[in-house]
Amino acid sequence: MFQEAFKLRSALGGAYRELEAFALAFAAERKKATQLLFFRTRSKTDTAELEKWGDEWLKKFAAGKGPKWVSDWSQAESVEPFYRDSRPHQKSSRREEVSRRNYGLDMGVTLAVFGSFPALAEAEDSQERAHWFGVCKEMVGLFCRTLPSADPTTSTEAEWHYHHWPPDEAVFKTVARRLFECNRDEQKQLWEPIVSLPVAAHHHICSFLNHLLIESLRLEPYRITELIPIWRGVAEQVFASRAPKGGWRDHIDIQKHVLLYDSIPSAREEFFGPLVEDLRPFYNQHLGKIAHDAYDQSSFSAFLLTKAGERLLIDALIWLQPRWDLASDYYWETAVEQNHFANLLDRAWHNYYPLIRADASALKAFKTLTLKLAAHHVPIALEVQQQI
Repeated sequence: MFQEAFKLRSALGGAYRELEAFALAFAAERKKATQLLFFRTRSKTDTAELEKWGDEWLKKFAAGKGPKWVSDWSQAESVEPFYRDSRPHQKSSRREEVSRRNYGLDMGVTLAVFGSFPALAEAEDSQERAHWFGVCKEMVGLFCRTLPSADPTTSTEAEWHYHHWPPDEAVFKTVARRLFECNRDEQKQLWEPIVSLPVAAHHHICSFLNHLLIESLRLEPYRITELIPIWRGVAEQVFASRAPKGGWRDHIDIQKHVLLYDSIPSAREEFFGPLVEDLRPFYNQHLGKIAHDAYDQSSFSAFLLTKAGERLLIDALIWLQPRWDLASDYYWETAVEQNHFANLLDRAWHNYYPLIRADASALKAFKTLTLKLAAHHVPIALEVQQQI
């Protein structure tokens, strides 16, 4: 019904705005009439209560006296308290464990009505464009208010239970689509509230980033050029923030997504090469954070063998060399087991050695990697030793 109304919005005029206001009020009422059951995994809606509401407001709506539009959706929501897990295992946890709460509006109604607005360029005037953009901002706020960070009693050191719901994905898709229709200031208003969430929300942040990458590939030609300034802003935000005590690993996971080596498989393809080039300053900064982590460095080494990441290969050898010199035997044993360093040496030897030999720093790094792997009897390292 609401999709058809979009096509008739010129004819409907003010009545179309009233239809949106009615839909928002209905989404709030439907949420209010829904009771959570079975440890929040199921719900039950009081249909009698909804029918009573409908009987009252449908008559008023028909008479032109329907619900008023609420531009700040937090004033329309029916919110519940944040749920705190009291299961016995929590007593053994070193960090407080908290859960998110459900959306304050019925998301089936909300997404059906407000998740399919046309492109901003199709708005009839600046007022309608501002309205559509404002609705997208409200959807971001609606999502963020479900998370424990919206609870002032939640400690910044608290551990969050992993709750990722289908409406989250729908919100992320809507925001990702809008980002390619906005100016720079508007873009930041949409992505910053999500990217600035506490690192405990790393699953949600990374999911949003994945949707943004996918959106850049949805149309041909791919919109990598348009993506780069958006992504650079995200990277600057992420790398300027500091990981809280107890949240170092979550912070690293977000950085890995930003740097594309723990992201969707398509991020390793050649068409993302220009984005990798733009992110070049952040890679060395990130490697300093994982200087003693053989697993993360191995994953990064695997990324260097992809079409997008290979352009960093020689520089990455130079960045990693000081860390390799200080690494423990345990580090190298782990690296050998992962095998990505061996593949990196193989690629460097067969594809880049003339360039490496011409750069003193790169050659030093190449020799360090060869010696460390040869000490663990890695075949490619022994082969390189014999030949040089």
